[in-house]
Order: sequence, then structure tokens, then C-alpha cells
Amino acid sequence: MVERTAGREVGLKRAFALTFVVLLVELAGGLASHSLALLSDAGHVLIDVFALGLAWFAVQQARRPADQRRSYGYQRATILAALLNSAALVVIVLAIGYEAVRRLAAPEPVQGGIVVVAALVGIAINSYVVLGLRGHTSNLNIRAALLHVTGDVAASIGVVIAGMVILLT
Repeated sequence: MVERTAGREVGLKRAFALTFVVLLVELAGGLASHSLALLSDAGHVLIDVFALGLAWFAVQQARRPADQRRSYGYQRATILAALLNSAALVVIVLAIGYEAVRRLAAPEPVQGGIVVVAALVGIAINSYVVLGLRGHTSNLNIRAALLHVTGDVAASIGVVIAGMVILLT
């Protein structure tokens, strides 16, 4: 059990660091290119950084032994982390929707090349993170984090397509 938890923790730590790099790349690319698609993807990745950090914390808490007050230990921390991660996704969806409506009212020119490059970096790193986390799906907390990162891969594919359309028009 300790070995399995240690593997989860290492995987989450790596996923957290790499996802933070994706956040920086997509945020810089979104600001430089004025791309709402890239900025919204960066917003989603920000939630993933939060989710992965929370998942990492929950795995650390779950390792704590039972005590007088918590006779079953701290395993519940991973379930609460999964709930918070899901709620964070709802919040980011609402924020992206708001910004999309605002951009429809006042569009800005977008530089498609920057969008494509930043999104491709996101796809590469997030795909690596997905491969690293997929072996730990028996844990609900890890499964929620994996779902976040898998969603990022899909979103980045959409951003690449949007960037290509911008380049071709």
C-alpha cells in the first residue's frame, strides 16, 4: 500500500510540474496572440494545476494513519479532493463562457501561428502526463486528475484546429 501511494505521489508531483509549464506556455501564447481559445485553455490548465496540487495533497493526507478522532484514517481526503476538482471545472466553464460572450461583442485580431505552437506544446506535455497517471486509476482522486488532463489534451486539439483555421483565412 505504501509503495502504491508513493507511486501515486511521484506521478502527481511530475504531473503538477509539467502542467504548470503548460500553463505558462499557453498563458504567454494567449496573451501574445490575443487568442481566447488559448487563454481559455490556459484557464482550464490553471484549474488543472490546482486540481493536481489538491490531488497531491490529498494523497499525502491519505497516508496519515488513523487516530482517535479518525478511526478510518484520512482516506476521505482523496474523495473531497475529487469533489473540489469537479467543482473547479464548473467554475472555469462559466468563466470561459463569459469571456466568449464578451469577445463576441468586441473581437480582437488573433495570431494563429502562436496559437498553434503553444497548443502543440500543451498536447505533447499533457499527453505525457496522461500516460503517467493512467496506471493509478483505482483511486478516485487520481481518476479525477486524469480526467482534467485528458480534457486538456482534447481542448488543445481544438485550439490547434482554431489556430489552423485562423492561419488559413
